[in-house]
Amino acid sequence: MSPHLSLSAVWDWLVGMPPIASMPYEELVRWHRKEPQKTFEEFVRRLKELTFMAAIDYCKRHDVSNVESQAAELTTKAFETFFPEMNAGKDEMILRRFAATLRTVLDDEAFQMIEHAYYRHLLLYHVEDENQRRCLEAMFASGLAASTQEIADRLLLPVDEVERSLADGNRALQRKIDDFDADELREFTEGLIVASGARN
Repeated sequence: MSPHLSLSAVWDWLVGMPPIASMPYEELVRWHRKEPQKTFEEFVRRLKELTFMAAIDYCKRHDVSNVESQAAELTTKAFETFFPEMNAGKDEMILRRFAATLRTVLDDEAFQMIEHAYYRHLLLYHVEDENQRRCLEAMFASGLAASTQEIADRLLLPVDEVERSLADGNRALQRKIDDFDADELREFTEGLIVASGARN
């Protein structure tokens, strides 16, 4: 092992990669430098449904034939376009960078359709409880439109458990938002997510 390795590199070497499905985005970017394939696949897993939803909107507004097929192609194009940019900037700005890609591959209106659910992703993976995180993830993947029954069916959980997890998860998520530096949060989310005490 090189004597010039940083302490964080030594720690990573000793303990290995943490569970990827629960990594905050900024951690995912940091690990992308060592595990580009695994981390990018996880990035795609998290955002492919929202991206597809935005692509569907774009195709419908542009009178595209074979809407779902074209939307799938645009979704793939967005991720392929973004792959070289994943490390091209501040780790916490990863969602801002991908948002710029979505606006280029699609357009502003398509992104606006998903922006609120999209930027909640930045804080979602700071929520520690796995069930809360999974339920919120399913809700965000739907663009905040899924019913508790739909989430229960998707995750094979009882409806009452989903309701509790969503309620507790939303409270936990708000605490994470409120704990974040207000100015940084505005920067990282284009001002769309702000701490409760910082709202105008």
